[in-house]
Amino acid sequence: MSSTKPLKLCNWYGIFRQGKFIAHSLLQRVIKMIKATQVKEVQVKKIRPGVARAQLGLTQVELAERSGISYKTIGAGENGAPIRLLSAVAILEAINQERIKRGMEPLDFEEVDWNIQ
Repeated sequence: MSSTKPLKLCNWYGIFRQGKFIAHSLLQRVIKMIKATQVKEVQVKKIRPGVARAQLGLTQVELAERSGISYKTIGAGENGAPIRLLSAVAILEAINQERIKRGMEPLDFEEVDWNIQ
């Protein structure tokens, strides 16, 4: 019968297993594998409010009726002018209701390129 001894950490240079030194290169490979599995920050490309609306085939007037926000505010927001947070939330809520009706995933607030006052 062969029994295996547990791994022991031995100073800064490496690990011993059954009295045999595991080379520094193996440790480097393990470290490389660990780093490869770490989640890297992914930058999400934001969608412009007008593109989100146009994907649904809605006009600014239709979106205004559904969101309770004036079409002028919607147009201004789509052109990059600052709009209020509450207006942006109402617009996104109306867009997401339509997306859900069509079987699409709703958008998160952070996915849309808002210019908030």
